[in-house]
Amino acid sequence: MTTDHDKNPRIIIPDLKELGKRLKKVDHHLVALLAKRTILAKQVQERKRIDGNQPIIRLETEEQRLSDVRKWADRRGVNPTFAESIFYFIIAESCRVQIDHLQANTGEIEKLRKANKEEFYKILKNNLLALTAETASSHDDNYGASADYATALYMKFEDEAINREIDTLRSLNNLDLALDLGCATGRIAFMVAPHFAKTIGIDISPQMIDESYKKNIPGDNSIEFREFDLENGIPVENESASLVVMNLGTASDIRDIKRMVAATKRVLKKDGRFAFSFYNAGALLYRWSVPWPPSLTAEINMDTHCLNVRIRDKLFTVHARPYSVREIKKLFTGNGLSIGSIKTYPTITPILPSEFFDEQDPEKINEMESIAKELEYRLADLEKGAYILVTGRKN
Repeated sequence: MTTDHDKNPRIIIPDLKELGKRLKKVDHHLVALLAKRTILAKQVQERKRIDGNQPIIRLETEEQRLSDVRKWADRRGVNPTFAESIFYFIIAESCRVQIDHLQANTGEIEKLRKANKEEFYKILKNNLLALTAETASSHDDNYGASADYATALYMKFEDEAINREIDTLRSLNNLDLALDLGCATGRIAFMVAPHFAKTIGIDISPQMIDESYKKNIPGDNSIEFREFDLENGIPVENESASLVVMNLGTASDIRDIKRMVAATKRVLKKDGRFAFSFYNAGALLYRWSVPWPPSLTAEINMDTHCLNVRIRDKLFTVHARPYSVREIKKLFTGNGLSIGSIKTYPTITPILPSEFFDEQDPEKINEMESIAKELEYRLADLEKGAYILVTGRKN
């Protein structure tokens, strides 16, 4: 018996091992889509609560959704009954998630709703302290070897920009004190320390500071870490710093950013450099609703100006205010500071699914990374990247 495959030798079917790898990727993607749908289900419940006493189960809506699934399945050559049965369980799970979310968060939501602005911010700050206590020991893994691709790409971009500022300071013989504000476990502090007489990392989290000191070389007094709330300013003397850095969107965590910029001007020496990173309100990431988890570690809730971070079964909501490029230009203009560069980065890679970068062939990985990096550099001036990185100097 002759099959269609025999008649057309150009059709090449991979071996079972390769097919298994492809199936695994598809399965992983399906689970990621289910996770995305679960997040949307919780947002639906929040919207229903805001609109007032909306029923969790809306029979007509769910029946229409199942009818649409049958049509879509038929067009794709999938058994409509099979597709409908799967989506029946998905919708049922969505309703269960909404009920659980409502029951688990009613008290916290009501507390946030009734809180005034100061009380609300205090709650968010306590959430930040709880989050950092939970993640301090794993922070280096999350932003190291295990970092999502787009996050790792941005960190490299940021490091290059900071090193350019250090090169400029070296040419000016101005390498006295470097400040890593919101230092977490001190990644930037340790990176810049070899170039400066003194480096100080500052963070609100005692657990992050403890992790930083664990990495320090015993007897090395050139690096110091301090537990301090940067909302209260920068705890160093006037005109003492050569470099001030807030990396990886940390500047968006500061509530009174104008006060922070003024403090930066106060502590910088003449011709001292700064590098501040913000979440970009105009990012493509927040304009396109993709059905998969983005390949970026942090994602802002644009409706609440908060960062929602889920750690296993815990959800932490913390303050994180996104800014536009226009706002950043205004913030650093006419206050004794001069902007040298404003770039937004990365633009495209954050909206790609993480599976896109799971290629196992080292040569293909290197080729993909090279193409992605070149593309992102070309797009850095279009103001659509996930982060805004502004660098400059004190006049």
